[in-house]
Amino acid sequence: MDDFERRDINAGEGLLIHIGMPKCASSWLQKKLFVEEVNFFSEGSDLESSIRNRIGLIRELIPENTPYFDKQKCLNYFLKYLIFPAFKKEMIPVFSHERLSGLQVVGSFDRVMIAERLNAVFPKAKVLIIIREQNDLILSSYLQYVKGGGILSLKRYMTQKWVAPYLPKHNLDQFDFQKLVSLYTELFGLANVLFLPYEVLNKAPEKFVQRIKKFSGSESTIDSTYWEERINQTSSFSNLAIRRKLNRFVYPNSSWISQGAFFFTRKIRRVWPFLKLPKYFDRRIERKLKNEIDNYVQDAFVESNRELQKITDIDLVDLGYKM
Repeated sequence: MDDFERRDINAGEGLLIHIGMPKCASSWLQKKLFVEEVNFFSEGSDLESSIRNRIGLIRELIPENTPYFDKQKCLNYFLKYLIFPAFKKEMIPVFSHERLSGLQVVGSFDRVMIAERLNAVFPKAKVLIIIREQNDLILSSYLQYVKGGGILSLKRYMTQKWVAPYLPKHNLDQFDFQKLVSLYTELFGLANVLFLPYEVLNKAPEKFVQRIKKFSGSESTIDSTYWEERINQTSSFSNLAIRRKLNRFVYPNSSWISQGAFFFTRKIRRVWPFLKLPKYFDRRIERKLKNEIDNYVQDAFVESNRELQKITDIDLVDLGYKM
C-alpha cells in the first residue's frame, strides 16, 4: 500500500485548499504553480473538463439555487472530479478559489460559513492563505472593481453600507488577517494552515514557492522561469479613472456594479491601452487614492498585524505592514 492509499481520503488528507485572498497572486498560483508539471492536480488540470470542474467544485460547496449544503454530495463530487484523479496520477489535489475567503464586494459576509463547510467535508486538509498589506490590497481590489464595471468613487466604495436592505458592503474587518488565520487554525489546527504574504512572491519568489511546496508535500523541482511571468498586469491609474467614467454610460443608475459594463469593457478591450493620460496625472491620481485609503484605514490593522507576526518568521514590517 503506497502513501496515497494510506491517507484518509474521505477526510481530505492530502488535499491542499487555497482560499485566496483576491488580488493576492491567485491567478499566478493557478496558472504557474498548481499545475501537473509541478506535481499538483487542480480543478483546471484536465483541460477538457476544467470549466465544468471549476464551476462545479465551488457550487457543490456554495450551491447556487439553495441555501442548504449537502455534505455527502459535496464530498462525492470532490472525490470524483478532483481527489481520485489526482491520487490516481500520484499528484497533490488542489482546490484553489478566491471565493473561498468570502465574497469581497459584499464584505466577505459568508467567510465563516465557507470555512466551516470546508472543515466539515475535509477536516484533515491543509489550507493555504495568501495575504497582502491591507492598504495596498484595498487599492488593488478597488481597481479590479472598476475593471469589472464598477462606477463608485473610491470613497463611496469603501464607505457605502448598503446595496440593498440587509446586504453588507465593504468593511475593514474582512482585511483583518489575524481573524482570518485564527478562524482556520481553530478549525484545521495550526500545523495544517500556512499563510504567506503576497509581497514575498515579489521580493523572494523562490522562498515563496518553496514554502508552499514543503507545506503541501510536493517534492518536484521548479525552474526559476515559473516566477518570472506575472499574471493580470495592472492598468495605469488614469486608464482606470477613464474606465469608471465610461462605465456610467452603460447603466448610469446602478449604485454598485454594472454587469453590462463588464461585457462592455470586454468588447472594447483593444482601445483601453490608449485611454490614459500623461504620467504626471497617473502619479497624481495614485497619490490621491492612496491618501484616501490611508485616511480611511489609519491604524485599524496595527494590533492584528502584531499578532500575525508572532506566528511567522517572515518580517512583516520589512514588507510594509503597519505595526
